[in-house]
Amino acid sequence: MNMIIYVLLTVFICALMIGRTPEFLGKKIESAQMKLIALVILIHPLLILVLSALAVVFAKDSISNPSFHDLAQILYEFSSSAANNGSGLEGLKDDNLFWNLSTAFAMFCGRYLVLIAQLAIAGSLLAKNTQENTANSLKTDNLTFMFVLVCIIYIFAALTFFPVLTLSSVAEYLSLWH
Repeated sequence: MNMIIYVLLTVFICALMIGRTPEFLGKKIESAQMKLIALVILIHPLLILVLSALAVVFAKDSISNPSFHDLAQILYEFSSSAANNGSGLEGLKDDNLFWNLSTAFAMFCGRYLVLIAQLAIAGSLLAKNTQENTANSLKTDNLTFMFVLVCIIYIFAALTFFPVLTLSSVAEYLSLWH
């Protein structure tokens, strides 16, 4: 996912918190852009989590190690596919029709759905008139904005993947102590 999406989200949140109209580079951010930004942010986690849930249900014959580690393997397989990385955690029997089609679907949607939505955001912002920045405009070139941006990225990542990570990698780590 592109960093500019998180920057636009942070601008929107910060501007609403200080009571200003959200704008970035002289362009107002309105509900149409925010809907597309929300779509871009949700595509990647939904692909990973929904396809992982389907794999747990329908690809039971591919599971070589029925434990916490297997869920981590499945999550990594789809995380890597949705990010167009293509690597995998070994041990998963993923050379069959289900895995080939599901990871291809994750690659296609992870790349092109996000790209189409980002181009729609760029096109809608391009069509808007540029406004002059005033003294009351939100400043995006300071440490405060950077801190809020990093916090928003971490909060979104934690809320998205922490529950399933506790069922896989964290649970596997904790099971080593018993």
